[in-house]
Amino acid sequence: MVPDDSGLPDAHRATVAATWSLSIEHADRLRPTGLARPMLHLVALPNPNGIPATVLTSRPALAYLTEHRTPDGGTDPDLSPRAVGVDDATDALRCLHRLSLVDHTPAPLTRRCASTTLSNVPPAKPYPRRT
Repeated sequence: MVPDDSGLPDAHRATVAATWSLSIEHADRLRPTGLARPMLHLVALPNPNGIPATVLTSRPALAYLTEHRTPDGGTDPDLSPRAVGVDDATDALRCLHRLSLVDHTPAPLTRRCASTTLSNVPPAKPYPRRT
């Protein structure tokens, strides 16, 4: 757990933010590429205390991940315009877990986002409503 800004020396505030940023960028480069950042947005939004796995692999969540997948400049064959599937979403959660950005246990229970992660996740782009 990271103390509030008043509890850290000036140089350390930037170091913690940079560490989180690098971790998120690295997670986004792991396969399935481009899904860690949008998955982190989903995990951080509803409830930091736990989210059922079925919510994070539901049709609306998969549509969000497909639409908000981080582009890589077209260099990764894994990053195609195809729709994101349940296995891709689960793999993105595992990547975030591997880098200690979320707590993911492969069971039908819940996924939690660390409170320090919540304070460092950049705001998500608004999801456009379809009419």
